[in-house]
Amino acid sequence: MSALEISQLLGNYGEFIGAIAVVVTLIYLSIQVRANTRSTRSQTLLQSSIQYQKLLLVPANSSDLRSAIQKNDQGDPLSPAERIALASWYNAQKCARA
Repeated sequence: MSALEISQLLGNYGEFIGAIAVVVTLIYLSIQVRANTRSTRSQTLLQSSIQYQKLLLVPANSSDLRSAIQKNDQGDPLSPAERIALASWYNAQKCARA
């Protein structure tokens, strides 16, 4: 074999090894992106759950909102401030569930 044939053979082997390296790298990156997506989704779900739990605890910590909820459940008339507090709380619940 001449030096030219050897260099072409080595070049072919280099291209083949390079192509395999590219495929392996793409597979590795796709696995990493998938794992990162799962992690991000689980963190988002966890944060949403925490925020929703905090929202559910608001009436327990707020006597005004608690009384507005009780009045509304009993059908008693609400003051404008109570209506605003109750509407805000209901809207926040809807947003937290979405």
